[in-house]
Amino acid sequence: MKSGGLLSKHVKAFTLFDTYEQNDAFLEILNFADGSPGSYDVGDGLCENLRPYSKVKRPERSGEVEPPTMDGDSKEYKEYINRSKGNSKGDRTWKDDYLTWCLYVRAGCTSDFVSTLCGIYDGRMSDILREWAYILDDALQRWFPIPTRSQMLRAYPDRFIEADGHARCYLLLDAFELFCQQASNPNVASSTHSDYKKHCTVKFLGGCDSIGCPWADTVPDGYPGRASDVTMTSDTNILRPLPFGSTVKVDKGFIIDNEGKAEGVNVDRPQKRRKKQVQQSSVDTSQTQKVGNTRIIVENVNGGLKLQIRYLNALIPTLQFGLVSKIVRIGYLIQNFKKAIVQDIGAGDSTDSDGGKPCRAEVRWYGATCAGLRDVRDSVHLWGLKCEIARHAELWAMEEHKDKSAIEISEMVLDEKWDVKMKEALYALRDM
Repeated sequence: MKSGGLLSKHVKAFTLFDTYEQNDAFLEILNFADGSPGSYDVGDGLCENLRPYSKVKRPERSGEVEPPTMDGDSKEYKEYINRSKGNSKGDRTWKDDYLTWCLYVRAGCTSDFVSTLCGIYDGRMSDILREWAYILDDALQRWFPIPTRSQMLRAYPDRFIEADGHARCYLLLDAFELFCQQASNPNVASSTHSDYKKHCTVKFLGGCDSIGCPWADTVPDGYPGRASDVTMTSDTNILRPLPFGSTVKVDKGFIIDNEGKAEGVNVDRPQKRRKKQVQQSSVDTSQTQKVGNTRIIVENVNGGLKLQIRYLNALIPTLQFGLVSKIVRIGYLIQNFKKAIVQDIGAGDSTDSDGGKPCRAEVRWYGATCAGLRDVRDSVHLWGLKCEIARHAELWAMEEHKDKSAIEISEMVLDEKWDVKMKEALYALRDM
């Protein structure tokens, strides 16, 4: 697989990216030996010297013992580099190991098939699976932290403002289940059995913002299939990072209103039909359509996860229960490299350059934009709390701020973190 190679036209079938160039650029950044500030020397990159999982002792895996330092100037690190270079793996490189991981996880081939195809033994296949799951999960979580309020407001969809009348929707939340093997342990088999799916499953919470952009805290570790939505929402604290007064959109069966109130977050949910109610009222029908039409974005993200990570379409082996959460999170976060999902925008409405549309990560974290998104920071009435709207007016009226724009005033208000103060006051009342 290289530029002009036999597989160069089919890269997207078995790796995480569409072209060889994109895939190679991703690996170079991941290896962190690209000459950027703080990076490792060429040839001594992070991925080139991964420790085999089977060589990591149990106390270190559990966190009881600190891992060896990776400070490039330390004696310990230099000894490890020399030792790893001395352990020859033949003609295989770290990129070959990455390709092996992709064939198993991305393409959904069996472990036996991949190990035979790549000419490695089963133990090495197991090491590769765990090595790359850990490093990709850790790296992508660091690359995509929770966005600031300013970053969220710089690219907010017109479609959501039209539907909600405000710009405070920060999370679209959903739960999904993956089929898994039935464990021989009766306690594990019982806890993973899902009454909804009539099968043993692993259950996950998955969330994204209004353009389909997930971040680390929106994809917590999975739960056994018997777990309820309320239990997972409460245990994972998935609503805690959201600003006070923001909105989360959920499905009609997601009864987490109390959990939302405890975090100062509004839950936007379609109304369920009451007992003996034959037909919903026009108000309830309108609410159902509004939430459903905007929540379709998180459904698309879930579909993209299972389409891109075909490993998840087969039964999850019981021996890999501790690994599946990382693979799901990788599949979610890797979608930040796809185009932003913007509703009600036709092909003729695009104002993007010939270079194409920016990816979701560029929009959310690096200030890019595209048709259907707008900067709402100058419209404080759309996103601000009452105290923030009053503070905005107060700052605007000050003589020293007469030359500042509405966006500059809004940034001053955001820097004062009124949402954090309100959440701290809420916690103080809750703990009394």
